Amino acid sequence: MSFRVVRCASNMVISYFDYRYLKPSPHGFPYTADIEPTNRCNFRCGMCQTSVWNRPRGDMTFDQFRYILDSIPTLLTMQLVGMGEPLLNSDFFKMVDLAKRRHISVKTTTNGSLLDAERRKELLKSSLRHVDISLDGATAETYEKLRPGSCFEKTIENITQLMVERGSAQTPHIRVWCVAQQENLEELPKLVELCHKMKVDNVGIQWLLNNFGITEFEDKSISARRYSRKSDILSSWHRGCCARS
Repeated sequence: MSFRVVRCASNMVISYFDYRYLKPSPHGFPYTADIEPTNRCNFRCGMCQTSVWNRPRGDMTFDQFRYILDSIPTLLTMQLVGMGEPLLNSDFFKMVDLAKRRHISVKTTTNGSLLDAERRKELLKSSLRHVDISLDGATAETYEKLRPGSCFEKTIENITQLMVERGSAQTPHIRVWCVAQQENLEELPKLVELCHKMKVDNVGIQWLLNNFGITEFEDKSISARRYSRKSDILSSWHRGCCARS
């Protein structure tokens, strides 16, 4: 057993007791981190604050990434994603490889638009443990309305081919991630069926209940009334699945 493994395991135990009993005066070091490789994005999604931000755009350099890992030697897990599309950073897979050599488990989230044949090959040979692919509609009309700059057919093809090329392998775990909102709420059952057809590992749904303090988002978030409606929609879909099984 390497010194790093012992050090990281000991740090987790210390961090747990810090959290439970010594919150004002922690003694442990971070064992997980969210690291943003870029804040650039090729979409302008209506539910994302990145689309309305007026701030400089850019990528994290590989040297900056390595400096972070050197500064936090106790890391065990990492989310390599922020507010941008991570695959826009040309060093993304190089970063994943460095994390692998440091024995750090990595997950990421992508909009799936850049998963061409070359990137799919890189993704599948990388050490990524988990990949979320954002898909906020079951039809081109809804998806492309919610994600300006996107192409529904291209994204579906990329996901489908990724699952075919992964074959019987268990990693990376592929999950479709959907932000439920006013415009796509009624499509959620069809979205789940579409994901089943593509043979993704599972589907996650995030309920957009927060406008992030941005008034333009108020008509997109799900009100309490609409939020209660979502349980009826999913229950109806579940009953239909049971009836067909």
